[in-house]
Amino acid sequence: MPPASTFKVVTATAAIDTGAFSPESTVDGRNDVPISGVPLQNDENASYGQISLTQALAKSVNTVWAQVAERLGKPTMGRYMDRFGFNRKPQLDYPAGEMSASGEYAGPRLIAPTSPRVDVGRMGIGQDKLAVVPLQMAEVAAAVANHGRLMAPTSRGRSSTPKAAPSTRSRRACSRS
Repeated sequence: MPPASTFKVVTATAAIDTGAFSPESTVDGRNDVPISGVPLQNDENASYGQISLTQALAKSVNTVWAQVAERLGKPTMGRYMDRFGFNRKPQLDYPAGEMSASGEYAGPRLIAPTSPRVDVGRMGIGQDKLAVVPLQMAEVAAAVANHGRLMAPTSRGRSSTPKAAPSTRSRRACSRS
């Protein structure tokens, strides 16, 4: 299923972590900004004019984040998707056939974010051909809350008494914290 606006966190991380943008950077938040030659609408056709990335994330402004993704480009967006764990199956001890990788799809096939078939602007707002499993976006949120450290998910059985958290493998989803 498409992650929709929750994916804007990945785009925002890539924008700020690369230094291409700052939280105070302003971008045109008008409605109907052309993205890949096709006008893109904001929720309820709202038009914001120049708006900071901080405000654009709080208001979930589609046109801002689509433009940011276009300016960052497919290679950068793809690199940050990989860093957040997209384009591969989750690291869980489930049978391989019961898990799916999150990423851009052409039919049933996972395709690279750099593919000519990818509309990077719409991908940057969680649309296009982007499909994710809920665990993927939970991992993104956890990495942001954990100062950029992406933790390998773990699965534990039911228990009536709390247990100490198992040791986890981790890696950096972003370099700045």
